[in-house]
Amino acid sequence: DHFVLVALGSRWQAAIALGKLEHAADRGRAVPALIEALGLTYDALARSHAAEALGNLGDVLAVPDLVKALTDPYRLTRSYAARALGKLADMRAVDPLLKAMQTDEFFGVRAEAAESLGKLCEGKDTEQCKQVRRALIAQKKIEEERKKRGEEEGRAARVLGEVDRSLQRLGELLGQAEIQVREIQSAVERGDLKEVDRRAAELRSILREAQTVRLNFAG
Repeated sequence: DHFVLVALGSRWQAAIALGKLEHAADRGRAVPALIEALGLTYDALARSHAAEALGNLGDVLAVPDLVKALTDPYRLTRSYAARALGKLADMRAVDPLLKAMQTDEFFGVRAEAAESLGKLCEGKDTEQCKQVRRALIAQKKIEEERKKRGEEEGRAARVLGEVDRSLQRLGELLGQAEIQVREIQSAVERGDLKEVDRRAAELRSILREAQTVRLNFAG
């Protein structure tokens, strides 16, 4: 019995097993046990696999504790928590995931947070998800600079990959168009007609590209 394993002390193995339970009653019993395991300050491996298992079980009861785990001292726990939050499809996780993507020093956390943000906002056009799209575009530039500097032995490339995939989910071209529209509005307010013309040309280019993409998908 997997719950016996917890009692005997094989916590990280039990956490993995609990995340694979199929029967609803067992899954219901497992969630509180896994949430408790997230608080085991002396067992980082158990915390990590508990976060992973909670994502697999899909119970939103775990969202607040997984959000808290985004600041865990062990980087693998933070990574697994970021991944799990993407699976739970609860929008309460968006702002904490944004913070993790923007500030965590470990590339794995940033990558998992970027992927989860794409999942949470896929198909949504809320103001919160527009903010996510803008943040992903900004993060892409940051990770490109990290890659150029050779930080983390090129691991920024993995973050870039997840950012790009999430932007594709959310409509990167739409995000770019929104930025150009805001810049045009700002230039109009300043009376900078040269900048208006330049930004308008960029916007037309983005819209042409979007049309090409749409036709390719339609075909």
